[in-house]
Amino acid sequence: MHPQPLNKLSQCYYGDGSFLEEGKLPFRTNNEIVTTMKYKLSFCEIEQLSDEIFEVTVNEGAVIDEKCAEEGRIFWHDLRTEPYRLLVNNKNRFSYSFLGAQKIGAHSLEQKTAVLIGDEISEGQMSTVMTLKKMTEDTENKRVFQERDEAIKWLECP
Repeated sequence: MHPQPLNKLSQCYYGDGSFLEEGKLPFRTNNEIVTTMKYKLSFCEIEQLSDEIFEVTVNEGAVIDEKCAEEGRIFWHDLRTEPYRLLVNNKNRFSYSFLGAQKIGAHSLEQKTAVLIGDEISEGQMSTVMTLKKMTEDTENKRVFQERDEAIKWLECP
């Protein structure tokens, strides 16, 4: 099943293809209130912040393995036909398996990735930052931020 929402109301998409309708979660863009979408995969939650920007929060304690990487690849393939930008919220502790770290790489339509870390960088967060650097040599389009607003502003710039 295609993860596109069935209507303009906020919905959750689950990795098994089912949807769960939720209440509206408004955000502003150019003084216009827009409804945001939330999606849930087995290892993370994804919130659409704007037409092109998505925030991914990996579940606490998740281990991103090859199966998770494939689930993510299928999700992005089914959801997007246009380029998008990604904010990875690193507030929860999670880890990668060897194959998961190799396969979780950028989708072909992913233009920019911002990794959000807190003021104090934990060992797990540092591991995520290092994995991000290993996944690509294109560091111009991948950056680490401590402030969410700064990360989003950077993602909004072409």
